[in-house]
Amino acid sequence: MKKTIANAIAFVIVISMLITAIPVYAYSNITSPDKASGYDYTNNSKLAKKLDEIINGNIDLYVYSSGSYARLPIGSYMSNSTMYSVKSNTTGALCLGYQCYAYANAVYNKLFNEWAGHGESFAHSYIALQGGNALSYERLKNADIRTGAYVRTTTNPDGSFNSSSGHSFIILSYDKDKITMIEGNADGNGLVRISERTWAEFNNNLANSKRYICHIIQPTESYFNSLYSNAGTGQAVRGDVNHDGKVDSLDATKILRYMAEFKDSDFDVSLADMNRDGKVNTSDATAVLRFVAGL
Repeated sequence: MKKTIANAIAFVIVISMLITAIPVYAYSNITSPDKASGYDYTNNSKLAKKLDEIINGNIDLYVYSSGSYARLPIGSYMSNSTMYSVKSNTTGALCLGYQCYAYANAVYNKLFNEWAGHGESFAHSYIALQGGNALSYERLKNADIRTGAYVRTTTNPDGSFNSSSGHSFIILSYDKDKITMIEGNADGNGLVRISERTWAEFNNNLANSKRYICHIIQPTESYFNSLYSNAGTGQAVRGDVNHDGKVDSLDATKILRYMAEFKDSDFDVSLADMNRDGKVNTSDATAVLRFVAGL
């Protein structure tokens, strides 16, 4: 039976009033390609498409000994004993390495046509930030760190590169509450996953493993723009069901109207499944309001 739009709006108002009382959700790991989309991390259509390829394992990484293609979607496992190779899309030079180092360099090369290596000899990139034993929203924001930046940590207190002890990963997004990254060998057993951590969780992990920031590498602004400029104009992100360029309470109302079988011409159901459970229901409307509230 159809519900009235008044009831739908009333629901949104009630949820909006109560939203601050809802506990903040726990930060998590994503280990299945169907639980992630490039548009979760950028509204740039070209960049989102590249991220979708990466999420599904197409990072142009090879087993060095055999030359065979190593497809590694999130949720898969890298071999702890296999040396992998990454061929620079710019120079053709090979980067050889294991586990997280090989994975992160392959992802960076997929996005920006060169690998980061030890932080030397770039064609289109630069070291945007280095040193210290913690990261924060302010520190990344002040350095203008973008989606796709390559991070290397080290056990050397002076921040110098340590090839046998450290971790490499790619930043997908960050805000005042959390950082989200994609990484190989995330659990020490070769797992490829997307990890979402509060700043406290991230920095506690650095402290507990006695690691420091070696460097964060990203493409120059001009090169990034040459690859991805203007690609996101007018492109909706998950939750923006009416394609008006923002996620707000109106989107929550549109979701509720859809559930009540109202046929809004501007409703995009493909963007309504906020929790990616394959259904569109009140949980998704609530998730939109949580997003609006910054939870």
